[in-house]
Amino acid sequence: MEPFKFVSAIEAGLNAEHEGMTFRKIAEKGRGLIADARYTGDTWHSTLPQRLYSDYESRTRQDYGLLAYFPKAMHANAFSKSAKKLPQGAYPKYFPGAVGIVHYLTFQETGLPEWEKKRPLKHHWTITAIQGCFSRDGLREIQRNLHREYPNWKEHLLRGVFEKARSENVPAVVLNFTPERDEDGQKIKDEKGRTIFKGKGNAEAFTKIADEMGYDVSSQWPHGKDSGLVAKRREL
Repeated sequence: MEPFKFVSAIEAGLNAEHEGMTFRKIAEKGRGLIADARYTGDTWHSTLPQRLYSDYESRTRQDYGLLAYFPKAMHANAFSKSAKKLPQGAYPKYFPGAVGIVHYLTFQETGLPEWEKKRPLKHHWTITAIQGCFSRDGLREIQRNLHREYPNWKEHLLRGVFEKARSENVPAVVLNFTPERDEDGQKIKDEKGRTIFKGKGNAEAFTKIADEMGYDVSSQWPHGKDSGLVAKRREL
């Protein structure tokens, strides 16, 4: 479906289907909107961050949550065309016209996989990826400065996750950090020999939104301070 028509349908409050997922508007944020995506087809695992591929077979599609942030419908085609400059296999194929998406895992006290039962947080959501779906350089070639109309899309997505977590009485939300790796699978290090972690760049926004939504943030994640941040709901 053409991105303009796809986003127009979501704007109108209709359920829009694409690549085995159904998108439904849940909130308007900034100049755009947030849509909740539900997996309905057999290709749902293709949209997962690659580091989760090995685990998806042991889980059900209901264990995964996904929110997408879309621009105004009039800008959807531009964002979609800009994505052609991104690496092959990137997310935009599954989210036509989107600015970005957030993936999270939902863990309950029952039905946990063996590797997860050892963790002290039984009921929580873990944010595994916050990913842009457009190329800034590509967007400049199509419509200069358009990206500046949606500067806070990551914060909007994080706020969407916390709003859903509060509505479902989820006591903790985790921002997961994972090591950056090269083509050979080796950890990438900075000039001081320290491992570079994905997700750390979102720590400030995560902490800000968590506090606004009534969650206290700490670095007490079982795998160490470089593994992630934990936001626990205050009144629970």
